[in-house]
Amino acid sequence: MIPDNDRQASLLNARIERVIASLKSLDGWDALRTGIELSVIELRKKSLRETLNRLRSDVSAYAGIRSGEIKTFNATQVEGLPDILKRARLARGLTQRQFAELLGLKEQQIQRYEAENYATVSLRRLYDLFHVLNVSIKIEANLEAGLVELVSRGPIELNKLPYKEMLRRQWIRPDISEPEDVEVAAQRYVVQSIGENWSNFLHRQVVRANSLPDSQALLAWHARVCEIARTKKKNLKGDFFSLDLDWVRRLVELSKFDDGPRQAVDYLLSIGVIVVIEPHLEKTHLDGAATILDGDTPVIGLTLRFDRLDNFWFVLMHELGHLVLHAQFDDAVAFFDSDEIGVEKGKESEADNFARSTLIADEKWKTSLVRFAKSPDAVKSFATANGLSPAIVAGRIRRERNDFTIFSELVGQGSVRRQFGF
Repeated sequence: MIPDNDRQASLLNARIERVIASLKSLDGWDALRTGIELSVIELRKKSLRETLNRLRSDVSAYAGIRSGEIKTFNATQVEGLPDILKRARLARGLTQRQFAELLGLKEQQIQRYEAENYATVSLRRLYDLFHVLNVSIKIEANLEAGLVELVSRGPIELNKLPYKEMLRRQWIRPDISEPEDVEVAAQRYVVQSIGENWSNFLHRQVVRANSLPDSQALLAWHARVCEIARTKKKNLKGDFFSLDLDWVRRLVELSKFDDGPRQAVDYLLSIGVIVVIEPHLEKTHLDGAATILDGDTPVIGLTLRFDRLDNFWFVLMHELGHLVLHAQFDDAVAFFDSDEIGVEKGKESEADNFARSTLIADEKWKTSLVRFAKSPDAVKSFATANGLSPAIVAGRIRRERNDFTIFSELVGQGSVRRQFGF
């Protein structure tokens, strides 16, 4: 995303240096010695190169706008108009205060507009904004073939948030009695918890599920995860995006301990990833999510909808796959996942492959007879030899055979939630 000011441009330049450092760490034999599959390393490189190109393009565009060289801004969708407004203000050399004065508004109003990506601005106000900036707009509307089938999640309406459940869980003040007040408190909670990019969430969520989740419930749950994550930011000790991939093997090795999930959450915090455990809301069907908080902090949310060790480790590694491969420095996108069996494509398939190959190396799996095992002892033996929890091995066999009646005694049923106080 093109910066809105010099401070953001400086942060982007710093990120560019971090991405370059990460790319260098993946070159040569050192990367292969980590034991990570070559295919994963190549996907990681591809993601970093794409990120580097995007960041450089954004910094270059900002410099062009600030210098006045770029005077034409394009948008192919209505959602692009807010970005045009921000860039036009920068191109005119106006601060938010100066822009507000020209409009007869307070500076805080412009700050709010831009923080919300102009999501609440009226059509009349939109005209005033473009008029003051003296921006001419050429609109070309093309009817595509046929009508759009409205199977998307649809618009998110803040007045339809699950405020009763939010109140019951004490996310908002439990002493509010009037329904209108509860609704207002729920809306304020969402906006404040997600932060300045809350409106981008409306357009940038990626959902993997067999049935479409309730958008308002999804937004409320995401807000809760963001709120908790912010309280943990002070405890972060590492810069996740500048690390090589050594951490993967160290993380997976924790699965062999009885309290492996608890240790995993603590370990990830020590390397720069916040993991939040928050039960899902009704109609969301969620197992996990991955996002970038405030533009710099990777966050994973887990619902523990299925209280099993195999599910915990697969969902955790799937969300880490999104962070490693897809969410580099993107503070608007959020991936929401339901751990369901199905044919996946694109980024979901890549995240699944990341989870499978990092939990058990593909080469080891393909050459082992444990794939055809019928006895728990064979599963345990393979797990011990590879420093893993038997639940991970049993879970993979169950997935591949699509038979969830086998090895039930090995998947750690009922042993995860209690580690997190549920």
